[in-house]
Amino acid sequence: MKRLTAITYEFTKTVDWLESTVGHAFADPRPFGYGGPNYAHAAKKPPVPPSGRGTSEAGGRFVIESLKNHIDKLGVTLRTGTPVDDLTIVEKDGETRVAGVVAHNAKTRFEVSAKAVVLATGGFAHSREMLEKYVPQYAPFEKYSVASVGDTGDGIRMALKAGAVPYEDAWVIGLRLTSPDKRLTPTFTTKDKWKDRVFVNEKGERFVNENLPYLTDYVASQKTARAIVDSADAKKAELLKNCRDESLVVGAPGWKSLAKKMGVPENALHDTMTAYNRACETGDDKAFRKPKTYLKPFLKAPFYAVRVVPQTGDTMGGVKVNDKFQVLRADGSVIKGLYAGGEVVNRPYYNRVYTSGTGLGVAYTSGRIAGTHAADEK
Repeated sequence: MKRLTAITYEFTKTVDWLESTVGHAFADPRPFGYGGPNYAHAAKKPPVPPSGRGTSEAGGRFVIESLKNHIDKLGVTLRTGTPVDDLTIVEKDGETRVAGVVAHNAKTRFEVSAKAVVLATGGFAHSREMLEKYVPQYAPFEKYSVASVGDTGDGIRMALKAGAVPYEDAWVIGLRLTSPDKRLTPTFTTKDKWKDRVFVNEKGERFVNENLPYLTDYVASQKTARAIVDSADAKKAELLKNCRDESLVVGAPGWKSLAKKMGVPENALHDTMTAYNRACETGDDKAFRKPKTYLKPFLKAPFYAVRVVPQTGDTMGGVKVNDKFQVLRADGSVIKGLYAGGEVVNRPYYNRVYTSGTGLGVAYTSGRIAGTHAADEK
């Protein structure tokens, strides 16, 4: 809590720094994410953006453009398309420290010496290996993540190799449910998202109150999850009827015949859907207490079962740092010359809930603090 409080106060300093030093102009604060008060400092398009990009207001990319304009004025060299392969680790005065990086591009291998290195390489949402280690239930769904394609955990791996200690209780931001074929996703979503839908598992049983804000953890915990769809909406039914891939969709005229195609116990699915439709009549969902507002029956055959998978965003994990964002070993000692920010260190700021936009605040602020102390490194 102390660290969370500290970085929250530092957010204000970061906004001031971006405006006064970097020269970035923010739009007026407004509601964002969950709504509520005007607390979101939306990024505003810089005075001279690249041609044809953006409108008057958008997200982090305009802040990046402002930072790029700022470092250009300072004469800083920026190398894109130049992956870092490893950290340079040396012994100096009887002390192990990070003293640069090894990198390459299509033509050249670089060995860059530095008194300090700041890791700002993102999380590991697109690393199947790291997901299997830290958040195994989400590993099978790595390809459905909408996180940056660069979130492959490279910087975290480099830090661990240098002696850093990881957060073992990492988690993944669960965003929404989708079909492996995104064209089918609209067939099981409505104006109420999926609050009035039904999802069943490999046992042919419901496993969650569909009214909950997020269902991804529940879906990821099943061997297989499917959405039940009937033919009340002719367009949706036609789309499902025309799908020939039975790993994505199966259809049948009754619950027992649908269960047989799904490979689940026939009586289980029949009993599940009979009980649910009865709950829609009475307004009393004894199984999961879903509000009456979202109890809508599935009555018109043929019925369909559509494969559902969780779609995720960024990861919450990384390596441990101190208040200066110096990377730490397991005994709490500092790895000299190594700093990190953003998704590489973001686990302490969240506990299973992510508030939209706050990741930008953590990234900007941790980067500012890490960079300030790295510049003072001896």
